[in-house]
Amino acid sequence: MKKILLAYDGSEISKKALEEAKRIGVQNESEITVLTVAVDFDYHDLDTGVKRYVSEVLKSVHEMSQRILEGAAKEFADYPNKVDYVDKIGGPGSQIVTYANDNDIDLIVMGSRGLGVFKRTFLGSVSNYVLNHTEKSVYIVK
Repeated sequence: MKKILLAYDGSEISKKALEEAKRIGVQNESEITVLTVAVDFDYHDLDTGVKRYVSEVLKSVHEMSQRILEGAAKEFADYPNKVDYVDKIGGPGSQIVTYANDNDIDLIVMGSRGLGVFKRTFLGSVSNYVLNHTEKSVYIVK
C-alpha cells in the first residue's frame, strides 16, 4: 500500500480519518495525498448580477479549501513520507473516485460523514457514493 488518498474537509470526523491515514501510512511507508473538494455551482443560465455573486462565492470557497489544506499540513508536519495537497471543485464523491483512479491510489481514507448539509444521514452521501463507485479499497472512519 504505497499511495493513500485522504478525503478531508476539516470536520471532526475527517480529522479522525486524518489520524488513521497517518497511522496506516507510517506502518506502510506510504505517500499520502490530502484531497479537499468544494461543491461546484452551475451558474451558466443565471443573469449577470447573480453570476458575479456566485463568482465571489466560488472565490470564497477556494480560499476556504486552502485553509482546510493548511490545517491538514500542520497535522502532517512530522509525517516521514511524501504528502501532497490537492483541492478540486465539483461533486465530492465523483472527484474522490476520479482522483483515486487517475493517480493509482491503493487506499481511500475518509470519514463516514462530513460538513455537508445532511451530515446526520446514515452513512453520508459522499462516503456512500465512493463505496459504490470505486474498485479501490476504502477505509471509512466513524
